[in-house]
Amino acid sequence: MIDLKFGHMENYIKNYNAENLTQYERRNQHNFFTRYITIPYTKNKLSNKVIGLNWSKILSISLSLAFVIELIVHLSIFIKKSLLSLIIKDSMTGCYRRNIFDFYYKNKSNKSLILLDIDHFKRINDQYGHDEGDKVIKFLAKNLNQLNSDSTRVFRWGGEEFLIVLPKLSKKALLNKAESIRTNLDYTLQDGSRVTISLGVTEQKREESIFQAIYRADIALYQSKFQGRNKSMYL
Repeated sequence: MIDLKFGHMENYIKNYNAENLTQYERRNQHNFFTRYITIPYTKNKLSNKVIGLNWSKILSISLSLAFVIELIVHLSIFIKKSLLSLIIKDSMTGCYRRNIFDFYYKNKSNKSLILLDIDHFKRINDQYGHDEGDKVIKFLAKNLNQLNSDSTRVFRWGGEEFLIVLPKLSKKALLNKAESIRTNLDYTLQDGSRVTISLGVTEQKREESIFQAIYRADIALYQSKFQGRNKSMYL
């Protein structure tokens, strides 16, 4: 003789829930989300039993599922942004890579350009080591990256050379911007000497490709170097 009075009922409801993806449990009172079930192999009071939804479990499962989904969404967005940043940003400086310049500006017009590099950078590397040279580049890049916006981007154009693409500005405004960058650079080497930069600035002319403007900015940068460095030249 085996008493199935409770064990059989619990197993039946458990199997019912598994087959119907529900969360019914035994209960004594009716409500809108209850139903009668017939328990096989039982008699009298046990033959027709009321079961109802366990709302605390349903709420717990729903919240857990929503949390997992939200976590997956945020994780996906984070991974996407991280991978995108690795593709378009230089890992050392956080500036945009030169090889994605065409993607943003190949067919653009009405832009202003500032091309700059660090004065006597080879001497800094030779005298103080490449670690110190890297610190100088990172320090400059940190300052320049503050310029990044929807309308302005900073590219690492070479080892210690950077290109800033801005909206069309007047000659005066562009030179003021370049001079602000130059004078705000405050990095002192171990011997007390101050790191300086030279800048070449220009504006993209009507019906001129941006690459022609970059070439002119490069000439202006060369003139700045030739005339003693640590200055901004417009061409």
